Amino acid sequence: MSISRKTRRDIFDELRVQHIRWWGTLEEAGFLSRLYDLTQLPSNDPRFSNAEGDIRQHRDLNSDWPDDWVYDDGRFELMSGPDEVFLDFLCEVVHPVVRKDQDEGDRLVHLGNEYLAYEGWKLVPGKLIAGRPIYTYTQIDSAIEQPRFTVSNFDDLTRNPESLIATLANFFLQTGNLRLSEVLSASLGQIQLSGSDSWDGGSWWYLLILQIPTDLYASIRNEVDELGKTILTTTQEFLQQFPSHAITQVVIQPALVAPAGWRRRGVALPSNEMIAHELSVWGFPGFRLFISHVASHKKQVSELRCELSKVGISGFVAHVDIEPTKEWQDEIWAALRTAEALVALITADFHGSNWTDQETGIALGRDKLVVSVKIGAAPYGFLGKSQALPGTLEKPQQLAFAIARALARNPRTSDSMRESLVAAIESAADEDVVSQIAAILAECPNSTREQAKRILATIDEWIFVSDPVRVIIDALRRNILETYPDLKDQPG
Repeated sequence: MSISRKTRRDIFDELRVQHIRWWGTLEEAGFLSRLYDLTQLPSNDPRFSNAEGDIRQHRDLNSDWPDDWVYDDGRFELMSGPDEVFLDFLCEVVHPVVRKDQDEGDRLVHLGNEYLAYEGWKLVPGKLIAGRPIYTYTQIDSAIEQPRFTVSNFDDLTRNPESLIATLANFFLQTGNLRLSEVLSASLGQIQLSGSDSWDGGSWWYLLILQIPTDLYASIRNEVDELGKTILTTTQEFLQQFPSHAITQVVIQPALVAPAGWRRRGVALPSNEMIAHELSVWGFPGFRLFISHVASHKKQVSELRCELSKVGISGFVAHVDIEPTKEWQDEIWAALRTAEALVALITADFHGSNWTDQETGIALGRDKLVVSVKIGAAPYGFLGKSQALPGTLEKPQQLAFAIARALARNPRTSDSMRESLVAAIESAADEDVVSQIAAILAECPNSTREQAKRILATIDEWIFVSDPVRVIIDALRRNILETYPDLKDQPG
């Protein structure tokens, strides 16, 4: 092992402080299955025969392991195994399929390389998918190639404040001020000139502006002034080598961003409950679909949930094969309240469950769209009022696209689903997914102008595709340009 435990620990500590979900948009078992054969790794829980079983139990179902459990789990050798095992894990964390936010992925690569350079390694871009690199790694001469940014004059600092912010974040982490380290690590910084004086050769004064995510800002709102003063005092201590240039004020403010579909999601939320539950109950902010099923099919349903995520659907898997605890019932209730629709997987044993009828009844009572999928049994009662989708759990990808198409076609969910499909095609990593989403979007017009521009920009990046996929993409482009002919000559 040449990469030290300290460097590995430092990188994992950065991920902890910045609240990075290492598994990204995937389920944790799904993420790890891309690197390990989980069926061949032992279980730490005697109830299960392999690692996949205990991961799904303790993370997907019970959530009684901490988010960072994998870093110190000896089965995966991240702290003490070969360099290649550790580096493969880091590359997977920033893989386009895992990390949908390209800016976040780029930032994590830069962060990792700052530590790895001193160990003689570097993450480097490899082949592209959908215009984004899949990272691999290479050895470097650590005595020559150092990615750390060195400040030689104050102009360097104003052009690239990352060096100052990184130094401050690391300092507060080392001195135990985790709150300030978290704020700095999550921030986008800017140094802005606020005043000057020509006396005695000139003096210049600056603002350090730190923009942070809104949820983080809300949690520190009452402390902002004190936190800013502490950052300012430390900043002035660190920049004494520039006597003519001084940062005189630190401003911490929420980043002013408008996520796609924010108006739709804001209107759909009952009170403020979704704010608290979106990250814990729903895997990511896509179309919120409650999946009602019988526990005996949970493995296949987990595979379906993974396929649904590729088309922008955040699926909630309803329950486990044991009597739910009070906390788990609360989670089910929260998901039912905040779901945009429910899909009922009608298997032969569906009606015999203690929970599925209650789940579908609550959804119908709250006037949510319920989509029935006929899997070996016919819908019954109120579920039988509308035509069911035919389907099989043996083909999760095919079923996922059928569900997405049904949601996109239904007037009650079409607007919300369309936005999720647009976001999904923007982050799609293979042409099969792109072609399926494109086909659904072509069948369901009425995209907004902004959505149309985003779709065109995305499909224009898919240049080298098979002929059948090209036909579908071209059909979608024609449909859009018939509605918005002025977009034909838009740049990019």
